[in-house]
Amino acid sequence: MRILDGSGFVGIGTSSPQDLFTINGTGTDNNGTDAVVRIISGNGAQNMLLDGNEIDATADGLFLNNNTSQDIVLVNGGGDVGIGTTSISYKLEVNGSAGKPGGGDWSNASDSRLKQNIEDYRDGLAQILKNSSSMVFLQWQIWASNRTALRWYYRTGNAGSSSLHDYTLYGNRR
Repeated sequence: MRILDGSGFVGIGTSSPQDLFTINGTGTDNNGTDAVVRIISGNGAQNMLLDGNEIDATADGLFLNNNTSQDIVLVNGGGDVGIGTTSISYKLEVNGSAGKPGGGDWSNASDSRLKQNIEDYRDGLAQILKNSSSMVFLQWQIWASNRTALRWYYRTGNAGSSSLHDYTLYGNRR
């Protein structure tokens, strides 16, 4: 380890650190045996290894991968995060399936700034019933969190072969 006089820069594996903390590994292997940084648990059973193959910081962001050319996580310079992709168009973009095995809700916010011609729907249920003569059942639900849902079931097709469908409209009580 070297601490340069005057600058306060610390270097490990180098006699000329260029930043506050510089680590320079000499290994060329990319499987963790010559890791630049190795953090080992107290019993030695678990490791976190960082070398030039698993972590790559560039001017465009931070890339994490698993010893392959496939990036697992990318944080780009704009603060967007991609999982399984390097082409990010959203704050969080997942290429592939995403799951919530612990349950709970997914949230999808609606932004009125992205909509046009917004106005209240005044015709209400009477208009829906008028246009849906095949409707068979209505169900109204109110939850403690001031959420409401209108759910209706209707049939399509002819008398000999019809299908039962349902439609649910969610909103907030006023």
